Amino acid sequence: MSNLDYYTPVSDVGVISRLDEVPQGYILIARSVTGIDAQLWSGKRSDKAKRYLCVKPVQGDKVVIEDILVMKENKATPRGYTYRESTLNDGIMALRKQKICVKYVAIDNAQTALCSVILVNRAKSEYAPPKYEYTESDINGFHICFDKVDMARYAQQSQPPQPISQPIPQPISQPMPQPVSQQQPIHRVGSMTNQSIAIELPVQSLSINSPQTQLPLPDSFQRTYSTSSNLSISVNAKTNSTSDGIDGVPFQINPLFNCRTVEDISDSIYQSPYLIDEKYRHEFTLENEVIANRT
Repeated sequence: MSNLDYYTPVSDVGVISRLDEVPQGYILIARSVTGIDAQLWSGKRSDKAKRYLCVKPVQGDKVVIEDILVMKENKATPRGYTYRESTLNDGIMALRKQKICVKYVAIDNAQTALCSVILVNRAKSEYAPPKYEYTESDINGFHICFDKVDMARYAQQSQPPQPISQPIPQPISQPMPQPVSQQQPIHRVGSMTNQSIAIELPVQSLSINSPQTQLPLPDSFQRTYSTSSNLSISVNAKTNSTSDGIDGVPFQINPLFNCRTVEDISDSIYQSPYLIDEKYRHEFTLENEVIANRT
């Protein structure tokens, strides 16, 4: 059987007398696993009769084959088995000296079923793949070999895939912005003797008012200090945006780094190896004299 039908259960097994008369839906097994002509009629060489094995994969059938036997023609057919006595194409005697008996089971009640049926001639050093089962007797030197498929797993694999329902995206409700009150609460962050500190957030501007000094600060800050007996420091913060770094402080690269080549570097920074050697040369004269005097 082809790789496509490997795990497909077999619903029927039969014999035909002509290679060109394979019934519809059946698969012909005309050769063994190594390519030997698998002719099953055990007559004389002068006998022109031919017999070949056919199997039918499940295609809407109500039954499957659970087991198969090859036995001598004069033995009684076991209970529950069916004797395949006639050929499928013309209804004549199927085999000589041997007979094929199969056990049909309703597909809904079957636990296992035959699949991947092949023919093997042991006399010519042919063997089936691992896990395959052999019939006890052979037909004209050929053993019927088969694997078995689990019908519960086959039923799950044969069901068409269910469509996946995509969830309908729901619109995301944005929370309503809360009005910002003009009067922000004052949070006390510390206290000292005859002193108190209060901070009012968020920060919008910062400035320092003092009778002694007044420093220019960015517009985003405002601080108020009072030098009474109870020192009060308040910070107002009313801003709705964030910034990277410190607002109001310009970023500027040191002009000394605005150079592209060594020649652009001023002489006060760059000195050649010769000038460095002349400037920092040390002959160790005094050290050598001290060592010489000690010896």
